[in-house]
Amino acid sequence: MRNTSLSAAALALLAAAVAVPARAQFESSALAKVQVNVTNPGGKSLAMGGAFVALADDATAAFANPAGLVQLTSWQAGASVKGFRFSPNFDTRVFAAEAQGTGQAFVQVDSIPFEPTTSVTDVDFASVVAPVIPEKLVLSLYRAVDLRYRYELDHPQRQFQVNLEPGDGAPFAIEEQGSVDIRNEVVGLAAATRLMAGQVPIDLGAGLTFSRLRYEFGGPGGAYLSRIANFSPTFTDVSVTASADSSWQPGFSVGARSTLDEVSHLSVGAVSRQKNSHDVSYSVTAPVSLSCGKPNDVGFSGCGSMKSPDDFAFGVSGAVGNLTGSAEYQRILYSQLNDGFVHLYRYFESNAQGTTYAVPVGSSKDANVYRVGLEYALPLGGSDLLFVRAGYYHETAHGTTLALKKDDLPPLGVPDDGTDKVFTTLPVDQVLKGVYDGGSAQDHVSAGVGASLFRSVSVDLAYDWSKEASSFSASLFVRF
Repeated sequence: MRNTSLSAAALALLAAAVAVPARAQFESSALAKVQVNVTNPGGKSLAMGGAFVALADDATAAFANPAGLVQLTSWQAGASVKGFRFSPNFDTRVFAAEAQGTGQAFVQVDSIPFEPTTSVTDVDFASVVAPVIPEKLVLSLYRAVDLRYRYELDHPQRQFQVNLEPGDGAPFAIEEQGSVDIRNEVVGLAAATRLMAGQVPIDLGAGLTFSRLRYEFGGPGGAYLSRIANFSPTFTDVSVTASADSSWQPGFSVGARSTLDEVSHLSVGAVSRQKNSHDVSYSVTAPVSLSCGKPNDVGFSGCGSMKSPDDFAFGVSGAVGNLTGSAEYQRILYSQLNDGFVHLYRYFESNAQGTTYAVPVGSSKDANVYRVGLEYALPLGGSDLLFVRAGYYHETAHGTTLALKKDDLPPLGVPDDGTDKVFTTLPVDQVLKGVYDGGSAQDHVSAGVGASLFRSVSVDLAYDWSKEASSFSASLFVRF
């Protein structure tokens, strides 16, 4: 039987409306492993593992590397459709107190994995290419989706559970239910030109982009729901809603490309894409409420922002006969997703005169992506060609980590029985790692086919697979 002093000293995880001017990332499994559409659009690029910055030889170059537009000598228009499936791995950790002795330690007694699966399909790219002056001035007006993420829990899912005593029926736990839907839509104008350095062509390109963000939390009653049990059979509901400013925000991209050898088609290319930041307003209802622009009782405002991560890439490509190969390195600044994390949950230690402890969630890591791709061309008769493609890429782990350590938290309490026993704190440094584990590195394999028909039509299909995510792409472009 735990004494009253211990009960009074227990750390309670309460839903507090705490926010700072920050990125709109919350303590939620829904946002712990956000995936960004980082592979260049189009079936050709996806089939070759996204290793496209040095090739950039179709209409998707406007997004992938605008310098590649110089290679397009005729007017063309088309679009690409992409489907995305995501199954992140989480680990519900269950802890229980050991038998009473000189202290009260907590041990993990169970681990329950859960893998929510969601999918989305979008027209991720559409463009018109206009060679105003072939090889001297090529323009492209395009629309793309460069961040697409959806996460859905269609039933309450427990994140963790801590029992204060063995067999305790009053857990300290959090459950979640709801969905988040994020889409960043980009409209861009890209231009490219060719310069000569002696006999070596230097292609340069740049793009001006405008984007708008859709950022929606949903769930029972229209809000994302967190249910918190503070050593009680009764759960306290915490509802969160969020929405983004729908105005268009500017960004830009710059790229370069050069064919060093015409015989082997040895080419190098590089691109840098600077993305956009959008204001996000949110409202939290717990025991207390907070909405954008209205400070709560601890003096914080409820407004933030979200930024699509910047990225840069460079690569090389070449050909031997009908076989073309490409390789690419890409750096994605995922840390920009949750700079200045918005804390919704705080830990309160009742014996410390109301001292509060915010959950120190660390930033996401920037990701390194290594890509390789192959394409083999098969003549179909006349000018028609069939392309068989395959690719691979490795993406380093970039999920959100938990910075909280056991030493950061105070003791759970000191009993009043005259002993010097100190009860250990709740294992919050461990329970939340089931959600904030930093994610895992992913290996992707891809394959696809394409066809160039009648000198005017290109059709490309591709499929990409990894342990946690898969996608398909179908694109069609017509030359005039």
